[in-house]
Amino acid sequence: KTVKIWNMSDATLKATLNEHSDRVPGVHFSSDSRLLATASHDGTVILWETVSWKRIGTLKGNGLIRKPQCVAFHPDGKTLAVGGQWDESIEIWDTVSGKMLRTLKGHANSVYSLAFSPDGTRLASGGADMAVKLWDPVSGHEVLTLKGHTSIVYSVVFSPDGRALASTGAGDY
Repeated sequence: KTVKIWNMSDATLKATLNEHSDRVPGVHFSSDSRLLATASHDGTVILWETVSWKRIGTLKGNGLIRKPQCVAFHPDGKTLAVGGQWDESIEIWDTVSGKMLRTLKGHANSVYSLAFSPDGTRLASGGADMAVKLWDPVSGHEVLTLKGHTSIVYSVVFSPDGRALASTGAGDY
């Protein structure tokens, strides 16, 4: 239910964010470090301003994934991808207006991890269906499915130059 913010210069607790009513499995900073998004199984994604740590917006209601599991900011800092437990889709939200822009459908089960490429032209997702998918976040079209994991894909990340994608699964030995 809480998110701890740590000051890395002296290893002290800077803030505790406790406005969610259920567990918070996903957090992500915008690339300019001005915003933090927190995804909770309470059915909300909260946007926090990172100077005062005040809530500046809540994504919820029509269309929001039932149990948000993971979030990822687009490099522009104005667009947020949200994936959920027990949901087979990804939602793309405008963080300025608070409106959902599009839904990306293609996973066969929960979505556990999201990552935008450094240039923002691709979104990677990993899920309980053992698949890594690449998406065009503007059109919402699935570009590619990568198979090879033997269990849930828990994490996806692009290299800083965008030329490689790493993924890890729960049962990969």
